[in-house]
Amino acid sequence: MNARTPLLVGLVIVAAVVSLTYFLTQSSNGKLDKSKSYVLYGDFSDAAGIRWKTRVQVNGLDVGRIEGIEHVRDSDGRLLARVQLRIDRKYDVYENAFLRKVAESLLGDFRLDLDPGTPGHRKLEEGEVIPNVQSTSDLEAIQSELRQVATNVNRVTDSVAKVLAGPEGEGALRQILASVERSVVAVEQTTYAVRETVQSNQALVNQMIADVHRFTNTLSDVSGREGEIRKITGNLAQLTERLNTLAGRLAEGEEGGEITETVKNLRETTENLASATRKIDQGDGTMGRLVNDNELVDSVQETVDGANTLIGSLARLQTQVELRTEYIVPFNGNSPYVDSGVRTSLGLRLIPRPDKYYLLEAVSDVRGDQSRRQISREFRDGRTGELIRSETEDNADTNFRALKFSVQFAKRYYFSTFRFGIIENTGGVGANFHWLNDRLELRVDAFDFTRRVPDQVSELVNPRFRAFFLYEFYDHLFAQAGLDDPFNADLRTWFLGAALRFTDEDLKSILPFAPTP
Repeated sequence: MNARTPLLVGLVIVAAVVSLTYFLTQSSNGKLDKSKSYVLYGDFSDAAGIRWKTRVQVNGLDVGRIEGIEHVRDSDGRLLARVQLRIDRKYDVYENAFLRKVAESLLGDFRLDLDPGTPGHRKLEEGEVIPNVQSTSDLEAIQSELRQVATNVNRVTDSVAKVLAGPEGEGALRQILASVERSVVAVEQTTYAVRETVQSNQALVNQMIADVHRFTNTLSDVSGREGEIRKITGNLAQLTERLNTLAGRLAEGEEGGEITETVKNLRETTENLASATRKIDQGDGTMGRLVNDNELVDSVQETVDGANTLIGSLARLQTQVELRTEYIVPFNGNSPYVDSGVRTSLGLRLIPRPDKYYLLEAVSDVRGDQSRRQISREFRDGRTGELIRSETEDNADTNFRALKFSVQFAKRYYFSTFRFGIIENTGGVGANFHWLNDRLELRVDAFDFTRRVPDQVSELVNPRFRAFFLYEFYDHLFAQAGLDDPFNADLRTWFLGAALRFTDEDLKSILPFAPTP
């Protein structure tokens, strides 16, 4: 036998084996090039159905393979299946990625679907674990629900069997059949009652038709030749003839009794009304002047407009009442001119506009009201009457029970209010400064510019200056503290107190709840 033939056959077989081996290894090789891929992990509580080389897909396209599965324990000590995924480097996976197991067929084949997440989150590096993993597939969830439904159906059938089994179940069935039978009887009785009702209504309809027939016959008799309607029509014709006769007599001037007299009165009244209208139109009398004199009408209109303006201003005028009480303490406890005590004031603000008001105030001061009195004396010779000398004496009187009054005009600019007028019986000026939506206020007053020392009225002292803060700590209630007369050592004091302020609107809301005698 020629040796070449076996040699060729052997070479063909070897080539076929090599080709088949290469094809099988290449077609079944699920590994990715490590230089072009990276490893991530996913922890599954149930890894049934996933194997080595199981595909990992994104949107139905392969992006990786499973390289291995092993057991690990989590931080709670539970045993999990850690799946090693090799992902193509062309695909980035982020921290919000989601990995789930998906059934490919009813035979138990599974794949892994990967949602890589969004670039707004941190990118997972090689070797990290995908945090969001769903271990149960949709098919397994459906099978679990079907098993639960089958269990519930079995429970229901068992319950029905238990209820219907035995003498008690038979009794229950007999009761149900008896109830159905009674229902059928009730339906038959209802049908019979409805039939009777229909029959009775038919008789009633027949009766109504007969009544209508009798009514039409009666109407025909009444409207006939000898009926009542014929008589009424004749009477109306006679009455019309008599009215025509009466109207003819009135037209010919014959006496018509009371009717003729009434017509005369109406004629005279019409003539008088026409005469009065002519006089008014010609401008005679008061009504004529009022209607035809435009100057008089304009004067009346101006008067009415002025009254409306005055009434409108009074209606818009807002009043505000303020009661302040403060306890005064002198800096110099041995001062001969001022003692500690209570100072009280009652003020009334008349506010025609939000940025302007008039202030009327009555003050009871522990210092009292000081007045100056000057006495002049002349000494003359008793015989000749010649002036020998003259003396002038100044005295200062203090009335501790007298009230002091203030009358001021105030104008506001932004957060500042400036005042001037009479302050405690003397000329003065003042200013208010507002903060915190007018809840915090600083008041400054300067007045009594010609004041003198109480026991030395010939000696002037510095004008009186007062400054204090008001803070509204509750609606309408204020706390106050300040200095009084700081530029005169023997008259300098400080004080603390409280104030109550309310408007006429507050009074309107309070008065309905006030007790009545």
